[in-house]
Amino acid sequence: MKLTNETDNKDFGHKKFAFRIDEKHQMKAIWALINLYQHKVQTPVQEIMSNARDAHREVGKPDHTFKVEVTDTQFIVRDYGSGINPDKAQNIFCSIGESTKTGDNNQTGGFGIGAKSPLAYTSQFEVISYVDGTRYHYMIAKNGEALDMNLISQEETKVVNGTKVIVPIKKGKDSWGRTTHDKDKFIKAVSRCCYFWETRPSFNHDIEPLDVFKLKSDSSIGYYNSKQFNGNLAVIDGIPYKTGSYGNKVAFFNTGEIRLHETRERLNDTNTDRVFNGKKIQLKLITAENEFLEQKTLANYVDSDNIFESLQELSKYSIDFRYEKSGLVFNKAHFKYQDSNKSFSRYESRKSHRYPYPCKYYKEVYKACDYETEVFYNDTQDKQQKVTRRVKAYLKQFVDKNEDYKVIVLDSKDQADIFNAKNLSTLEIPISVRGVKKQSNEITITELKYYGQKRVYRR
Repeated sequence: MKLTNETDNKDFGHKKFAFRIDEKHQMKAIWALINLYQHKVQTPVQEIMSNARDAHREVGKPDHTFKVEVTDTQFIVRDYGSGINPDKAQNIFCSIGESTKTGDNNQTGGFGIGAKSPLAYTSQFEVISYVDGTRYHYMIAKNGEALDMNLISQEETKVVNGTKVIVPIKKGKDSWGRTTHDKDKFIKAVSRCCYFWETRPSFNHDIEPLDVFKLKSDSSIGYYNSKQFNGNLAVIDGIPYKTGSYGNKVAFFNTGEIRLHETRERLNDTNTDRVFNGKKIQLKLITAENEFLEQKTLANYVDSDNIFESLQELSKYSIDFRYEKSGLVFNKAHFKYQDSNKSFSRYESRKSHRYPYPCKYYKEVYKACDYETEVFYNDTQDKQQKVTRRVKAYLKQFVDKNEDYKVIVLDSKDQADIFNAKNLSTLEIPISVRGVKKQSNEITITELKYYGQKRVYRR
Protein backbone atom coordinates (compact mmCIF):
# COMPACT_ATOMS: atom_id res chain seq x y z
CA MET A 1 0.00 0.00 0.00
CA LYS A 2 1.32 3.40 -0.97
CA LEU A 3 1.82 5.50 2.15
CA THR A 4 1.37 9.25 2.09
CA ASN A 5 2.48 11.97 4.44
CA GLU A 6 0.13 14.94 4.36
CA THR A 7 1.55 16.66 7.42
CA ASP A 8 2.70 20.22 6.74
CA ASN A 9 6.41 20.61 7.55
CA LYS A 10 6.55 24.16 8.85
CA ASP A 11 9.77 25.97 9.52
CA PHE A 12 9.45 28.14 12.64
CA GLY A 13 13.06 29.35 12.46
CA HIS A 14 14.09 27.34 15.53
CA LYS A 15 16.63 24.60 15.97
CA LYS A 16 15.25 21.17 15.04
CA PHE A 17 16.01 17.94 16.89
CA ALA A 18 15.91 14.52 15.24
CA PHE A 19 14.08 11.66 16.93
CA ARG A 20 15.84 8.30 17.26
CA ILE A 21 15.59 4.99 19.09
CA ASP A 22 18.59 3.81 21.08
CA GLU A 23 19.98 0.56 19.73
CA LYS A 24 19.59 -1.21 23.08
CA HIS A 25 15.90 -0.25 23.16
CA GLN A 26 15.04 -1.06 19.54
CA MET A 27 13.51 -4.42 20.44
CA LYS A 28 11.22 -2.73 22.96
CA ALA A 29 9.93 -0.51 20.17
CA ILE A 30 9.39 -3.52 17.92
CA TRP A 31 7.47 -5.41 20.61
CA ALA A 32 5.45 -2.30 21.41
CA LEU A 33 4.22 -2.29 17.80
CA ILE A 34 3.60 -6.05 17.67
CA ASN A 35 1.65 -5.88 20.94
CA LEU A 36 -0.70 -3.30 19.41
CA TYR A 37 -2.61 -6.19 17.82
CA GLN A 38 -5.92 -6.70 19.61
CA HIS A 39 -7.15 -9.71 17.62
CA LYS A 40 -4.48 -12.33 18.25
CA VAL A 41 -5.91 -14.91 15.79
CA GLN A 42 -7.87 -12.88 13.25
CA THR A 43 -5.09 -10.41 12.45
CA PRO A 44 -2.22 -12.89 11.87
CA VAL A 45 -4.54 -14.93 9.61
CA GLN A 46 -5.46 -11.77 7.68
CA GLU A 47 -1.84 -10.66 7.33
CA ILE A 48 -0.46 -14.03 6.22
CA MET A 49 -3.25 -14.59 3.69
CA SER A 50 -2.91 -11.04 2.34
CA ASN A 51 0.84 -11.55 1.96
CA ALA A 52 0.21 -14.77 0.00
CA ARG A 53 -2.21 -12.96 -2.30
CA ASP A 54 0.29 -10.11 -2.75
CA ALA A 55 3.01 -12.63 -3.60
CA HIS A 56 0.89 -13.80 -6.54
CA ARG A 57 0.21 -10.24 -7.64
CA GLU A 58 3.93 -9.49 -7.51
CA VAL A 59 4.69 -12.21 -10.09
CA GLY A 60 1.71 -11.34 -12.30
CA LYS A 61 -0.56 -14.20 -11.19
CA PRO A 62 -3.37 -12.43 -9.26
CA ASP A 63 -5.95 -15.07 -10.23
CA HIS A 64 -3.79 -18.01 -9.16
CA THR A 65 -5.11 -19.83 -6.08
CA PHE A 66 -2.94 -20.37 -3.02
CA LYS A 67 -3.56 -23.01 -0.35
CA VAL A 68 -4.77 -22.59 3.23
CA GLU A 69 -5.01 -25.44 5.72
CA VAL A 70 -6.17 -25.54 9.35
CA THR A 71 -5.48 -28.72 11.30
CA ASP A 72 -5.79 -29.43 15.02
CA THR A 73 -2.22 -28.26 15.53
CA GLN A 74 -1.24 -25.90 12.67
CA PHE A 75 -2.37 -23.04 10.47
CA ILE A 76 -0.59 -23.32 7.09
CA VAL A 77 -0.56 -20.97 4.09
CA ARG A 78 1.28 -21.92 0.89
CA ASP A 79 1.63 -19.42 -1.95
CA TYR A 80 3.27 -19.72 -5.36
CA GLY A 81 5.03 -16.38 -5.59
CA SER A 82 8.73 -15.73 -6.11
CA GLY A 83 9.75 -17.03 -2.68
CA ILE A 84 11.93 -15.44 0.01
CA ASN A 85 15.71 -15.74 -0.10
CA PRO A 86 17.83 -14.86 2.97
CA ASP A 87 18.41 -11.22 1.95
CA LYS A 88 14.71 -10.66 1.37
CA ALA A 89 13.85 -12.52 4.59
CA GLN A 90 16.08 -10.21 6.63
CA ASN A 91 14.28 -7.14 5.27
CA ILE A 92 10.84 -8.65 5.86
CA PHE A 93 11.21 -10.27 9.27
CA CYS A 94 14.07 -8.38 10.93
CA SER A 95 12.98 -4.77 10.59
CA ILE A 96 10.06 -2.48 11.31
CA GLY A 97 8.84 0.00 8.71
CA GLU A 98 10.76 -1.76 5.93
CA SER A 99 8.22 -3.04 3.40
CA THR A 100 8.28 -4.11 -0.21
CA LYS A 101 4.77 -2.68 -0.65
CA THR A 102 5.11 0.88 0.61
CA GLY A 103 4.89 2.45 -2.84
CA ASP A 104 2.35 0.07 -4.35
CA ASN A 105 -1.43 0.40 -4.07
CA ASN A 106 -1.90 -2.93 -5.86
CA GLN A 107 -0.75 -4.76 -2.74
CA THR A 108 -2.39 -4.87 0.69
CA GLY A 109 0.52 -4.32 3.12
CA GLY A 110 2.79 -1.34 3.56
CA PHE A 111 3.59 -0.75 7.24
CA GLY A 112 6.28 -3.41 7.58
CA ILE A 113 4.92 -5.15 10.70
CA GLY A 114 2.36 -7.59 9.24
CA ALA A 115 4.92 -10.35 8.61
CA LYS A 116 5.70 -10.38 12.34
CA SER A 117 2.02 -10.50 13.39
CA PRO A 118 2.03 -14.25 14.27
CA LEU A 119 4.25 -13.36 17.24
CA ALA A 120 1.25 -11.58 18.76
CA TYR A 121 -0.33 -15.05 19.06
CA THR A 122 2.57 -17.50 19.42
CA SER A 123 6.19 -17.49 20.55
CA GLN A 124 7.50 -18.88 17.26
CA PHE A 125 6.46 -19.78 13.72
CA GLU A 126 8.10 -21.30 10.64
CA VAL A 127 8.63 -20.06 7.11
CA ILE A 128 9.65 -22.49 4.36
CA SER A 129 10.46 -20.87 1.03
CA TYR A 130 11.39 -22.28 -2.38
CA VAL A 131 13.49 -20.01 -4.57
CA ASP A 132 14.81 -21.14 -7.96
CA GLY A 133 15.70 -24.68 -6.88
CA THR A 134 16.70 -23.91 -3.28
CA ARG A 135 14.63 -24.65 -0.17
CA TYR A 136 15.10 -22.27 2.78
CA HIS A 137 13.71 -23.14 6.20
CA TYR A 138 13.45 -20.21 8.65
CA MET A 139 12.36 -20.09 12.28
CA ILE A 140 11.15 -16.74 13.67
CA ALA A 141 10.88 -16.75 17.46
CA LYS A 142 10.80 -14.71 20.62
CA ASN A 143 14.01 -14.90 22.64
CA GLY A 144 13.34 -13.10 25.89
CA GLU A 145 12.98 -9.47 24.87
CA ALA A 146 14.69 -10.14 21.55
CA LEU A 147 13.38 -11.33 18.21
CA ASP A 148 15.40 -14.01 16.43
CA MET A 149 15.25 -15.32 12.89
CA ASN A 150 17.30 -18.44 12.16
CA LEU A 151 17.97 -20.13 8.86
CA ILE A 152 17.60 -23.73 10.01
CA SER A 153 18.38 -25.44 6.72
CA GLN A 154 19.18 -24.78 3.09
CA GLU A 155 19.04 -27.49 0.44
CA GLU A 156 18.38 -28.13 -3.22
CA THR A 157 14.82 -28.90 -4.32
CA LYS A 158 12.65 -29.35 -7.39
CA VAL A 159 9.58 -27.81 -5.73
CA VAL A 160 8.08 -24.80 -7.55
CA ASN A 161 8.77 -21.33 -6.18
CA GLY A 162 6.69 -20.01 -3.32
CA THR A 163 6.45 -19.72 0.44
CA LYS A 164 4.82 -21.74 3.19
CA VAL A 165 4.06 -20.13 6.56
CA ILE A 166 3.31 -22.47 9.48
CA VAL A 167 1.79 -21.14 12.71
CA PRO A 168 1.25 -23.58 15.62
CA ILE A 169 -2.26 -23.65 17.09
CA LYS A 170 -2.34 -23.47 20.87
CA LYS A 171 -3.94 -26.01 23.17
CA GLY A 172 -5.37 -25.48 26.61
CA LYS A 173 -7.85 -26.71 29.21
CA ASP A 174 -11.37 -25.48 29.79
CA SER A 175 -13.04 -25.19 33.21
CA TRP A 176 -14.03 -28.87 32.99
CA GLY A 177 -10.48 -30.01 32.33
CA ARG A 178 -11.13 -30.85 28.69
CA THR A 179 -8.47 -30.17 26.05
CA THR A 180 -9.30 -27.17 23.86
CA HIS A 181 -7.54 -25.46 20.98
CA ASP A 182 -8.06 -22.47 18.70
CA LYS A 183 -8.81 -24.45 15.54
CA ASP A 184 -12.35 -23.07 15.19
CA LYS A 185 -11.08 -19.52 15.67
CA PHE A 186 -8.64 -19.95 12.79
CA ILE A 187 -11.32 -21.45 10.53
CA LYS A 188 -13.61 -18.53 11.30
CA ALA A 189 -10.79 -16.02 10.72
CA VAL A 190 -9.99 -17.53 7.29
CA SER A 191 -13.64 -17.37 6.21
CA ARG A 192 -13.94 -13.77 7.40
CA CYS A 193 -10.72 -12.63 5.72
CA CYS A 194 -11.53 -13.90 2.20
CA TYR A 195 -15.34 -13.57 2.24
CA PHE A 196 -15.28 -10.64 -0.23
CA TRP A 197 -12.39 -11.92 -2.37
CA GLU A 198 -13.04 -12.58 -6.05
CA THR A 199 -10.36 -15.31 -6.10
CA ARG A 200 -10.55 -17.36 -2.93
CA PRO A 201 -7.83 -19.69 -1.65
CA SER A 202 -8.09 -23.46 -1.65
CA PHE A 203 -9.16 -24.29 1.92
CA ASN A 204 -9.63 -27.64 3.66
CA HIS A 205 -12.80 -26.34 5.35
CA ASP A 206 -15.99 -24.78 4.01
CA ILE A 207 -16.08 -21.04 3.34
CA GLU A 208 -19.43 -19.27 3.40
CA PRO A 209 -20.49 -18.42 -0.18
CA LEU A 210 -20.31 -14.75 -1.12
CA ASP A 211 -23.76 -13.16 -0.98
CA VAL A 212 -23.71 -9.46 -1.89
CA PHE A 213 -26.36 -7.37 -3.66
CA LYS A 214 -24.62 -4.54 -5.55
CA LEU A 215 -26.24 -1.38 -6.83
CA LYS A 216 -26.79 -1.16 -10.56
CA SER A 217 -25.77 2.50 -10.50
CA ASP A 218 -22.51 1.87 -8.61
CA SER A 219 -21.02 -1.60 -8.17
CA SER A 220 -18.75 -0.35 -5.36
CA ILE A 221 -21.80 -0.10 -3.08
CA GLY A 222 -24.07 -2.89 -1.93
CA TYR A 223 -25.68 -4.96 0.80
CA TYR A 224 -24.25 -8.17 2.25
CA ASN A 225 -26.13 -11.17 3.65
CA SER A 226 -23.89 -12.92 6.17
CA LYS A 227 -24.18 -13.63 9.89
CA GLN A 228 -20.43 -13.48 10.49
CA PHE A 229 -20.44 -9.67 10.27
CA ASN A 230 -22.28 -7.03 12.27
CA GLY A 231 -22.89 -3.48 11.07
CA ASN A 232 -22.01 -1.56 7.93
CA LEU A 233 -18.64 -2.41 6.42
CA ALA A 234 -15.88 -0.72 4.47
CA VAL A 235 -14.13 -3.36 2.35
CA ILE A 236 -10.62 -2.32 1.36
CA ASP A 237 -8.94 -4.58 -1.18
CA GLY A 238 -11.26 -7.39 -0.07
CA ILE A 239 -10.59 -6.99 3.67
CA PRO A 240 -13.69 -6.01 5.74
CA TYR A 241 -13.54 -3.24 8.35
CA LYS A 242 -16.27 -2.11 10.72
CA THR A 243 -17.50 1.44 10.18
CA GLY A 244 -19.19 1.73 13.56
CA SER A 245 -22.70 2.16 12.17
CA TYR A 246 -25.67 -0.23 12.26
CA GLY A 247 -26.84 -2.02 9.12
CA ASN A 248 -25.68 -4.46 6.45
CA LYS A 249 -24.44 -2.02 3.80
CA VAL A 250 -20.99 -2.49 2.31
CA ALA A 251 -18.78 0.08 0.58
CA PHE A 252 -15.85 -1.15 -1.50
CA PHE A 253 -12.60 0.83 -1.71
CA ASN A 254 -9.25 0.35 -3.39
CA THR A 255 -6.07 0.22 -1.36
CA GLY A 256 -5.00 3.73 -0.33
CA GLU A 257 -8.45 5.35 -0.57
CA ILE A 258 -9.14 4.88 3.14
CA ARG A 259 -6.67 5.45 5.98
CA LEU A 260 -5.97 2.42 8.16
CA HIS A 261 -4.47 1.95 11.58
CA GLU A 262 -0.85 0.76 11.63
CA THR A 263 -2.00 -2.74 12.59
CA ARG A 264 -4.50 -2.81 9.70
CA GLU A 265 -7.00 -4.25 12.18
CA ARG A 266 -9.30 -1.25 11.91
CA LEU A 267 -9.80 2.12 10.30
CA ASN A 268 -7.52 4.79 11.69
CA ASP A 269 -9.18 6.53 14.63
CA THR A 270 -7.30 9.80 14.90
CA ASN A 271 -9.56 12.84 14.67
CA THR A 272 -8.27 13.90 11.25
CA ASP A 273 -8.44 10.41 9.75
CA ARG A 274 -11.84 9.69 11.29
CA VAL A 275 -13.26 12.75 9.51
CA PHE A 276 -11.44 11.89 6.28
CA ASN A 277 -12.69 8.28 6.28
CA GLY A 278 -16.16 9.20 7.50
CA LYS A 279 -16.90 11.51 4.59
CA LYS A 280 -15.97 8.91 1.99
CA ILE A 281 -17.77 6.05 3.69
CA GLN A 282 -20.95 7.96 4.53
CA LEU A 283 -21.25 9.22 0.96
CA LYS A 284 -21.48 5.62 -0.28
CA LEU A 285 -23.75 4.43 2.54
CA ILE A 286 -26.20 7.28 1.94
CA THR A 287 -26.18 6.52 -1.80
CA ALA A 288 -27.07 2.89 -1.02
CA GLU A 289 -30.01 3.96 1.13
CA ASN A 290 -31.40 6.56 -1.27
CA GLU A 291 -31.22 4.19 -4.23
CA PHE A 292 -34.35 2.33 -3.06
CA LEU A 293 -36.33 5.11 -1.39
CA GLU A 294 -37.21 6.78 -4.69
CA GLN A 295 -39.77 4.98 -6.86
CA LYS A 296 -37.95 5.96 -10.04
CA THR A 297 -34.69 4.23 -9.10
CA LEU A 298 -36.48 1.39 -7.29
CA ALA A 299 -38.18 0.48 -10.57
CA ASN A 300 -34.76 -0.46 -11.98
CA TYR A 301 -34.66 -3.41 -9.58
CA VAL A 302 -38.21 -4.68 -10.12
CA ASP A 303 -38.85 -7.09 -12.99
CA SER A 304 -42.38 -6.43 -14.29
CA ASP A 305 -42.80 -10.16 -15.05
CA ASN A 306 -41.54 -11.29 -11.63
CA ILE A 307 -42.47 -8.48 -9.26
CA PHE A 308 -42.76 -10.55 -6.10
CA GLU A 309 -39.48 -12.39 -6.70
CA SER A 310 -37.71 -9.05 -7.22
CA LEU A 311 -39.11 -7.68 -3.98
CA GLN A 312 -38.23 -10.93 -2.18
CA GLU A 313 -34.64 -10.40 -3.28
CA LEU A 314 -34.59 -6.90 -1.79
CA SER A 315 -36.18 -8.18 1.40
CA LYS A 316 -33.52 -10.89 1.70
CA TYR A 317 -30.87 -8.18 2.07
CA SER A 318 -33.00 -6.08 4.49
CA ILE A 319 -33.07 -3.18 2.02
CA ASP A 320 -35.41 -0.36 2.99
CA PHE A 321 -37.98 0.23 0.23
CA ARG A 322 -41.68 0.91 -0.36
CA TYR A 323 -43.40 -0.45 -3.43
CA GLU A 324 -47.11 0.07 -4.20
CA LYS A 325 -49.20 -1.75 -6.79
CA SER A 326 -52.84 -2.86 -7.19
CA GLY A 327 -53.85 -1.85 -3.68
CA LEU A 328 -50.91 -3.60 -1.99
CA VAL A 329 -47.89 -2.09 -0.23
CA PHE A 330 -44.55 -3.90 0.03
CA ASN A 331 -41.60 -3.07 2.29
CA LYS A 332 -38.49 -4.92 3.45
CA ALA A 333 -40.35 -6.97 6.09
CA HIS A 334 -43.82 -7.72 4.73
CA PHE A 335 -46.68 -6.77 2.41
CA LYS A 336 -50.18 -5.54 3.29
CA TYR A 337 -53.24 -3.80 1.86
CA GLN A 338 -53.11 -0.07 1.27
CA ASP A 339 -56.54 0.09 2.89
CA SER A 340 -55.80 -0.28 6.59
CA ASN A 341 -59.24 -1.79 7.16
CA LYS A 342 -58.45 -4.86 5.06
CA SER A 343 -56.77 -8.01 6.34
CA PHE A 344 -55.55 -11.37 5.06
CA SER A 345 -56.99 -14.73 6.07
CA ARG A 346 -53.84 -16.75 6.54
CA TYR A 347 -53.74 -20.54 6.76
CA GLU A 348 -50.79 -22.06 8.59
CA SER A 349 -49.08 -25.26 9.55
CA ARG A 350 -47.49 -24.15 12.81
CA LYS A 351 -45.56 -25.94 15.52
CA SER A 352 -47.31 -26.29 18.85
CA HIS A 353 -46.00 -24.67 22.02
CA ARG A 354 -46.50 -27.87 24.00
CA TYR A 355 -44.22 -30.89 24.02
CA PRO A 356 -43.66 -32.83 21.75
CA TYR A 357 -44.34 -29.71 19.64
CA PRO A 358 -46.21 -31.28 16.68
CA CYS A 359 -47.49 -29.01 13.92
CA LYS A 360 -51.13 -28.04 13.93
CA TYR A 361 -53.44 -26.31 11.49
CA TYR A 362 -54.37 -22.67 12.12
CA LYS A 363 -56.46 -20.08 10.34
CA GLU A 364 -56.08 -16.50 11.56
CA VAL A 365 -56.48 -12.92 10.36
CA TYR A 366 -53.39 -10.79 9.79
CA LYS A 367 -52.84 -7.22 8.67
CA ALA A 368 -49.54 -8.10 6.99
CA CYS A 369 -47.75 -11.20 5.67
CA ASP A 370 -44.05 -11.90 5.25
CA TYR A 371 -42.24 -12.98 2.09
CA GLU A 372 -42.27 -16.67 3.06
CA THR A 373 -46.02 -16.83 2.46
CA GLU A 374 -47.28 -18.78 -0.57
CA VAL A 375 -50.07 -17.07 -2.50
CA PHE A 376 -52.93 -18.69 -4.46
CA TYR A 377 -55.50 -17.05 -6.74
CA ASN A 378 -59.14 -17.98 -6.22
CA ASP A 379 -59.73 -18.48 -9.95
CA THR A 380 -63.09 -20.22 -9.54
CA GLN A 381 -64.24 -17.72 -6.90
CA ASP A 382 -64.98 -20.50 -4.43
CA LYS A 383 -66.89 -19.78 -1.27
CA GLN A 384 -64.92 -19.47 1.94
CA GLN A 385 -65.79 -22.98 3.12
CA LYS A 386 -64.48 -24.62 -0.07
CA VAL A 387 -61.34 -22.44 -0.04
CA THR A 388 -60.65 -23.58 3.52
CA ARG A 389 -61.10 -27.25 2.60
CA ARG A 390 -58.69 -26.99 -0.35
CA VAL A 391 -56.01 -25.15 1.61
CA LYS A 392 -56.33 -27.34 4.69
CA ALA A 393 -55.85 -30.48 2.59
CA TYR A 394 -52.80 -28.83 0.93
CA LEU A 395 -51.27 -27.98 4.30
CA LYS A 396 -51.64 -31.54 5.56
CA GLN A 397 -48.33 -32.49 3.92
CA PHE A 398 -46.56 -29.85 6.03
CA VAL A 399 -48.40 -30.83 9.19
CA ASP A 400 -47.31 -34.45 8.67
CA LYS A 401 -43.68 -33.33 8.14
CA ASN A 402 -43.87 -31.09 11.20
CA GLU A 403 -42.92 -28.04 9.09
CA ASP A 404 -44.08 -24.44 9.43
CA TYR A 405 -45.82 -23.12 6.31
CA LYS A 406 -48.12 -20.20 5.43
CA VAL A 407 -50.71 -19.72 2.67
CA ILE A 408 -53.07 -16.91 1.66
CA VAL A 409 -55.71 -16.82 -1.10
CA LEU A 410 -56.44 -13.66 -3.10
CA ASP A 411 -59.65 -12.95 -5.01
CA SER A 412 -58.17 -10.13 -7.13
CA LYS A 413 -56.53 -11.20 -10.39
CA ASP A 414 -54.38 -8.04 -10.54
CA GLN A 415 -53.05 -8.65 -7.05
CA ALA A 416 -52.48 -12.36 -7.71
CA ASP A 417 -50.46 -11.54 -10.85
CA ILE A 418 -47.95 -9.64 -8.70
CA PHE A 419 -47.09 -12.96 -7.03
CA ASN A 420 -47.43 -15.10 -10.18
CA ALA A 421 -49.86 -16.99 -7.96
CA LYS A 422 -51.01 -20.52 -8.71
CA ASN A 423 -54.69 -21.14 -9.28
CA LEU A 424 -56.56 -22.44 -6.26
CA SER A 425 -58.37 -24.92 -8.52
CA THR A 426 -55.09 -26.87 -8.80
CA LEU A 427 -55.62 -27.95 -5.19
CA GLU A 428 -57.91 -30.93 -4.82
CA ILE A 429 -60.99 -30.86 -2.63
CA PRO A 430 -60.72 -33.68 -0.07
CA ILE A 431 -63.42 -36.35 -0.17
CA SER A 432 -65.52 -36.49 2.95
CA VAL A 433 -66.72 -39.98 3.87
CA ARG A 434 -68.96 -40.21 6.88
CA GLY A 435 -70.33 -43.30 8.59
CA VAL A 436 -68.78 -45.93 6.32
CA LYS A 437 -68.86 -49.22 8.19
CA LYS A 438 -66.46 -52.07 7.65
CA GLN A 439 -67.10 -55.51 9.12
CA SER A 440 -64.41 -57.76 10.52
CA ASN A 441 -64.57 -61.16 12.09
CA GLU A 442 -63.80 -59.76 15.51
CA ILE A 443 -65.05 -56.18 15.76
CA THR A 444 -66.93 -53.58 13.79
CA ILE A 445 -64.81 -50.60 12.74
CA THR A 446 -66.22 -47.24 11.68
CA GLU A 447 -63.83 -45.06 9.65
CA LEU A 448 -64.34 -41.32 9.43
CA LYS A 449 -62.30 -39.41 6.83
CA TYR A 450 -62.59 -35.66 7.00
CA TYR A 451 -60.21 -32.91 5.83
CA GLY A 452 -57.47 -35.45 5.29
CA GLN A 453 -57.67 -36.80 8.84
CA LYS A 454 -58.51 -40.40 9.71
CA ARG A 455 -60.28 -41.43 12.85
CA VAL A 456 -61.15 -44.98 13.78
CA TYR A 457 -63.91 -45.82 16.25
CA ARG A 458 -64.21 -49.28 17.71
CA ARG A 459 -67.18 -50.85 19.39
